[in-house]
Amino acid sequence: MWFSDFFNKYRCVSQPTSCPSQPAWSYGGDDQRSPVRGKYLKFGTQEFKPKVNQTTNSSTIKNYQCPEGPIVAVLGAGRLGNQIWDYASTWSVARRLNRTAYVQDSIISELSKMFENLSLKPLSDFKKCRQPLPPAVPLDKLFPLDTLGRRFRARNLLLPAFSQLLEVVLPDKELLRRELKFKPELVAEAQKTIEEVAGRGKMVVGIHVRRDDFGTFLPLTFHSKLTTENYFKNAMEWYRQKYGSSTFFLIVSDDLGWCKRLLGNDSKLASKNPRHDLILLSLCDHTIIDYGTFGFWGAFFSRGHTVSLNVEQNFTSVMSVKANWTLFDKETLSVIG
Repeated sequence: MWFSDFFNKYRCVSQPTSCPSQPAWSYGGDDQRSPVRGKYLKFGTQEFKPKVNQTTNSSTIKNYQCPEGPIVAVLGAGRLGNQIWDYASTWSVARRLNRTAYVQDSIISELSKMFENLSLKPLSDFKKCRQPLPPAVPLDKLFPLDTLGRRFRARNLLLPAFSQLLEVVLPDKELLRRELKFKPELVAEAQKTIEEVAGRGKMVVGIHVRRDDFGTFLPLTFHSKLTTENYFKNAMEWYRQKYGSSTFFLIVSDDLGWCKRLLGNDSKLASKNPRHDLILLSLCDHTIIDYGTFGFWGAFFSRGHTVSLNVEQNFTSVMSVKANWTLFDKETLSVIG
């Protein structure tokens, strides 16, 4: 079954010694997606407010309120794109189960540079409570997600690294946009870039071109290869047909030399650093992405339409239905359907 095959590719998440060595991922981090399985869950829209114990034993734990029940936590890995996935998945699972949530300290440290007033706590805080933290639940054992509350009713739940749980994150899209709020000074910097490069009053489409480590990752994981410049040119033409020939295209990428050489006549380069580039994508009217977690979050935070290459098919097919993404076939580089 596809689910078993998919999980075997990612057994290194919970059993790193069983996997061959992997390249040191860059820019968006190692992109390992959780499988999309079954129907989407529908949840309420109340704000997530962790419960805490108001009668903490101060003789044991000073100035800290321990959770009154079982928790949800995650051991993060990867870089920016995967860190946001780990945070968002943990936040949404905890909201659904009405539990206090913790994430690895390194995730809080990195994401706090980009987002303001994050509500989840660092895992080091939980360790002050001297409560046991179980091993991470293997990815395949999390499903079906709608039975997590029953199966882990009285137990702490530790999610594995690379917890990319689309089934709970996507229904919480608007809530997560409020939880993951970009710092104003970073938004201003990215907006300034757009105005300096594209000017004002134009329809701007942000493009994320992922190459670098994916030259190795795509064949290994998806039996695919890096797409060509023709995909991006076809996607740009799709937007021109839809919004007019004056549509302006901005590129962020981990391979600016390739972009300048092959796409420079149709677009302008706007990359500075990962945080700046992700926010810039979110500010664009629409987006074009190829593959990877970084591009996904740029599209997620953007309010406009997304064109995506259909490489990670179990993932993108859901986004096509649930978020109205337009998909391009990875072989013909044309619109599907």
